[in-house]
Amino acid sequence: MKKNVFSITGYLLKIALSLLFFSFFILVSAKEAKPIKILFIGNSYTYAGGTETDPGVPRCLKEFGAFYGKDIQYDFIVKGGALLERQYKETKAVEMIQNNHYDYVVLQDQSSITLRRVDLFREYCAKFNDVIKKSGAKTIMYMTWGYANRPQMGDTVAYEYNRIAKDLNAMIAPCGVAWKYYFEKNPGSELHISDKSHPNGAGVYLNACVFYHLLFDKIPSNKVFVSKNMGGEKGLRTSKKLMVAANAAFPRNLDYGKDQRLNHNPYFQSPTADINQIIMYGQSLSTGQQTAPSISVKNYAGNLMLGEQAWSNMGNSLDTVGLTFKPLYSRPDVNSRKTNADVIADVKIDANNQINCESPVIGFVNAVKHDFDQYFPGHKELKFAATSSGEGGRTIEVLSKNCPNKGGKLYKHFLTMLTKSKEAADRMKKTINCSALLWMQGEYNYGQSKQGWEPQSVATKDKAEYKKYLSQLITDMTADVEKTYQQTQAPIFITYQVGAQFTRDFDVPVGMAQLETGNTDPRVVLAAPIYPVCDRGGHLCPNGSRWFGEMMAKVYFKTVIKGEKWKPLQPKGITKGGDYLDIDFIVPQAPLRLDTMTLAKAKNYGFEVKDSGEVKPIRSVQLISGTKVRLSFNSKLKAGNVEVNYAGPSTIGNGNLCDSDDFQSFTTYQDLIAEGTTDAEKTRFRPKYEPRDAKGNIIYGQHYPMQNFSCAFYYQLPANQNSLNIFPEKMVRPRVVKVAQ
Repeated sequence: MKKNVFSITGYLLKIALSLLFFSFFILVSAKEAKPIKILFIGNSYTYAGGTETDPGVPRCLKEFGAFYGKDIQYDFIVKGGALLERQYKETKAVEMIQNNHYDYVVLQDQSSITLRRVDLFREYCAKFNDVIKKSGAKTIMYMTWGYANRPQMGDTVAYEYNRIAKDLNAMIAPCGVAWKYYFEKNPGSELHISDKSHPNGAGVYLNACVFYHLLFDKIPSNKVFVSKNMGGEKGLRTSKKLMVAANAAFPRNLDYGKDQRLNHNPYFQSPTADINQIIMYGQSLSTGQQTAPSISVKNYAGNLMLGEQAWSNMGNSLDTVGLTFKPLYSRPDVNSRKTNADVIADVKIDANNQINCESPVIGFVNAVKHDFDQYFPGHKELKFAATSSGEGGRTIEVLSKNCPNKGGKLYKHFLTMLTKSKEAADRMKKTINCSALLWMQGEYNYGQSKQGWEPQSVATKDKAEYKKYLSQLITDMTADVEKTYQQTQAPIFITYQVGAQFTRDFDVPVGMAQLETGNTDPRVVLAAPIYPVCDRGGHLCPNGSRWFGEMMAKVYFKTVIKGEKWKPLQPKGITKGGDYLDIDFIVPQAPLRLDTMTLAKAKNYGFEVKDSGEVKPIRSVQLISGTKVRLSFNSKLKAGNVEVNYAGPSTIGNGNLCDSDDFQSFTTYQDLIAEGTTDAEKTRFRPKYEPRDAKGNIIYGQHYPMQNFSCAFYYQLPANQNSLNIFPEKMVRPRVVKVAQ
């Protein structure tokens, strides 16, 4: 009997324990079953795969959760193309966060905002985060991805989303990292729709996977959720691969959270105002002197000029009542009192006439606006304005601020132009900024005219002195732009390199000052040397001026718009052998080439060497790799100093070394045919040499050659030294130092 009693008691105890555990399970399950409430704030990247009233990513996430037994509820505020700034200012997002007791709020900004206005991105992420924290919810940053034709931008996006998440102590859904991982493991696969930007069904699914992993630590591997638009065996296989990518994204994303600088530069002003002004300053090449006739005579939609012409001087009255920005086109300057039709018809006006017609800044702005519209098709409402404020025949000294020589009047005009531009924009009720200052000057410092700092003093051509003046000019111009336009970031300063017929001295001091400034000053990039484009014996022809404007625009597009790093073609090291020198180059786009079609062949392709002070005859110039040139000699080099020059006085500042950049210009090379009765009259505007294609034909109607030619340079290997490392230290991190006003 005792045995039976104990059996019954044990049985009852088991039942009681079972009921206890069952009750505990019910309580735990009830706790787990509490729905998760999420608010999604974003744009078409959030509602992709659905509509603004039925957004695809939140819906897919809810379906994902239901499949795995999770109750996910969501609200949303989505609008195509919307920035977080707009969502914060113009929608009920803040009110919804404050009143609806969400667990999480997801923030997704416009896809390219981190490339062009990282300051705005950070500002409104922080503002939203303050509201979210006060409500008791948690912030989730929805990291987007690179475009199909610009995948590298994904690294910039990932870096900036991680940076802001770290600063705000927010969570992050690394969708962009998952996309990159998926493409690496599944080459040829597609996650974008045909616009190369938005996600297709698989992309939406992958984003939902990432969010599920973030919320619940990991996606179960024992069963696979297949969404409705990915059904079938193929959909199952794809879903498994996408789930793997989502799980892999989280450890991979840790790399982007480290303090590293990726391939972009958020320190320069982006073209985000209603009117984005580009200002060119310098001497006659900057104004387009001797560039008759005008060739950019049609306005490119969205481009402007202040008043009646691109020049803020040359007869342009900045005191005009109601001065405003008007559609940009090239024309003879007002002082000439000529129309372009007059110039073309008057046979007495030829290539030697000094009229300003085609400033490089016009070609720059037209090319930049075209490329910007292609890169950011959703922002064609942003306009660019071209302004030239230089003056021919001037040195860097008299173009500087507060120069006693010439009464400082040239820089005073620059200041007046800034004030009048701001007033005109205000009158139009438009915002204005300046995202680039362009510099084309140096010829008159080589000439050493009596335009030094003090009246009647001789201008400098000393490399160190020129660099000092240039650095101070950049500081002053930047500070005055920021002060007048009230912009918080500095414009990039883009310089050319003086050369061609104006080159003086074997050590090319002014050209080297510009090159070294571009290499060491984080505010500056050197775009290119001037010598490859066609000219009229010093001044550029209309094609040459427009062409060089596009060369500078290419560098602006790469650095400011795309966020790429830039160094022009130049040596990075020289090695001395018995009877040869090897020069290793920084090459923007390898391989190196010797181009004798874009410009005529120079002696030894532009190279000259001195051995212990004497010119060393060069036997041959060879390209021995994609980045190296070998100069060979008939005899061994001596033990003394070895000096190497390229594009110096002996070749009239020319050379033939270039890279293989296939960047396409916006405009094409134009035949400068004029009116007249004889062939001489009709062709009177053509330059003596015009670029040719591979077949030897002049490139009329073809795009301008946009390969990068080597900068002019001079370097010396000291006696008994067999190598020279031109960049021995790490490049300066490109951070703009604010100047006290």
